Amino acid sequence: MVETFTTTTRTYGYPRSTLTDNAMVYSTRHARGARAQNRQRNAFEQLLHDLCIIQKNGLLGHPTTQGKIERYHYTLEKWLAAQPSAPTITSLQNQLDTFTRIYNYERPHRVFNRRTPHTVYTTTPPAHPTTELFERIWRI
Repeated sequence: MVETFTTTTRTYGYPRSTLTDNAMVYSTRHARGARAQNRQRNAFEQLLHDLCIIQKNGLLGHPTTQGKIERYHYTLEKWLAAQPSAPTITSLQNQLDTFTRIYNYERPHRVFNRRTPHTVYTTTPPAHPTTELFERIWRI
């Protein structure tokens, strides 16, 4: 997980925050229990802490927090179902690349006022990690 995250940040930069579910790869705090003596973070939690990136996890028993990614997966599954079955991993990757291009660069989204995600992403200032010192926010 740490390697994938750091590789991605080389392309897109560090985010201000992350939003994930509670899988052990993202967070071990629920595994430690509320009164556990061991407060050791896993590698991903430690990396985010060191970079002053806010870690957000969905609430246990409230899967709607991850609704955005679930809707994206639904759209992807629906699109793939309308394509010819991919006979090889390479052809499946080509289909996924085509979907990504259409989804991000060609397909306007209602939530973005009929703009594409690429347009919104490239015209909006990025949110960078911040840290609070003496009740002031300092950009890193």
